Amino acid sequence: MKMTPHKGKRAGRTALARKWLLFIAAAALALSGAAAAQDAPVAERLIDISADNFEGDAEQGAMSLRGNVKIEYGGMLMESGAMELDNETGEVSAEGDISVTRDGLEFKGCGFRYNYKTGEGSLKAASARMEGMYFFSGNVAISNDSVAMSDVSASTCPLDATDYTIKAKKVELSQDGRAKFNKISFHFKDRRVMSWPSYTMRPGGRRDAAAGSGVQYGSWIFSPPSLGYSDIGGAEIRSGVARARAKGDTVGLYTNYYFREGFFTEARWQKPMGDFNATLRFGKQFKENRGYFKYASPETVWNSPTAELRMPQKAYRGARLLVDGGVEAGMLKEDHLDKAQGRAHANVNAKYILNPKHAIQHALITDFRLGIYKGWERYRVIGSGLETSFVLGEKKNLRVQYLMFNHNGDTPFDSDRVNTNNKLFIYADQKISKRTSLMADAQYDDDLNKFDEVVIGGFRLYKCVKFQLAWRAKRKMINMSMSIKGPEGR
Repeated sequence: MKMTPHKGKRAGRTALARKWLLFIAAAALALSGAAAAQDAPVAERLIDISADNFEGDAEQGAMSLRGNVKIEYGGMLMESGAMELDNETGEVSAEGDISVTRDGLEFKGCGFRYNYKTGEGSLKAASARMEGMYFFSGNVAISNDSVAMSDVSASTCPLDATDYTIKAKKVELSQDGRAKFNKISFHFKDRRVMSWPSYTMRPGGRRDAAAGSGVQYGSWIFSPPSLGYSDIGGAEIRSGVARARAKGDTVGLYTNYYFREGFFTEARWQKPMGDFNATLRFGKQFKENRGYFKYASPETVWNSPTAELRMPQKAYRGARLLVDGGVEAGMLKEDHLDKAQGRAHANVNAKYILNPKHAIQHALITDFRLGIYKGWERYRVIGSGLETSFVLGEKKNLRVQYLMFNHNGDTPFDSDRVNTNNKLFIYADQKISKRTSLMADAQYDDDLNKFDEVVIGGFRLYKCVKFQLAWRAKRKMINMSMSIKGPEGR
């Protein structure tokens, strides 16, 4: 073992994970990474030390380190005001506050114990912030093949002033990357809203790897039943079984029971592919048009099967150009069809901002979709127009869009057909208090001189949670929803 006392600064710069469970798993994996260093040749491993004051033998025996103490070993950096080091036993300890950094992830806590020879240790009252996510664990136990975190809390809000928290009694991360979360509960303010017994996932080697969730039996993961609400189907119960595979993809069977429509069962394979998300579906689902036809009612379809590659919205040219879309191909059946028919479909939405950094912004917008069917029958829709956005102080917003559509050909699928009359879209919101705003969202058919839909309602914003109540005039329906804002308010 070589030991190099010095004064210096070392830090990593790696960003990991996106969902709070992935963040916690990444945190545990980062802490356990020091154990993996045990496989490196002994001659190549160094322990680097810097401190204002050294007491003891730097090569053998125990040392007391005081003032700006930094110890680095196996890619793990430990920083504290005071630490004890025993080179014979390999024990590093700190009673007071300590910062531990591994793979660019920084953890703060106290009561630190770590043995760099055995790869085992512990950290109490551990907290961290990763890509806008915060978590806290009462105790972290590190061993050669696993990490156990107890009394875990996570949120996109700072945990000392949070709207909501997701808590787990215990999180266990094994050496193969599988994480098991026990006794999970969702809390809004001080009230527990819901809970479920366990959640098992495999983070995998990719940032956006899909992960199965639920109770695990062998290599299969069963999702406990959960409640939801759909505009079309009404109240729903969701459940499923999935298997997370080593390459980061998942295969599963999912069931939704809608109180109005009955059972919808679908087999699904999902895999992240760079900027895209790939899905292969076989079974029954609600399918709706995307883009500027958001008030069209979803259709019931049967995928027999259908493959989909979808790209979330991306920004180009300094965020002036925003693009999203996707492609689908496969066999599809609807109620009015005798059997499934071949179908390929592409949809792209784009917006180009003409005058960024202005209070009143103008943008060119477009909606393009192309369907190809049996016998090379085609259905093409192109919409193009202008958007004007007004920021009227801090309390008012107004967005007006006008699109002119034209189409060519026809489609046998109702889920692809859209109303190609020219449309006017209007959205406005008005803040009436610090957290509460009123909103109106309307879609007007310029050719028929009538509104396709008008939505009037309001929303209440907390730091990390949004509640919304809306009345849909045409369908005479009240919608209530709650959404959690992602990292950094996204």
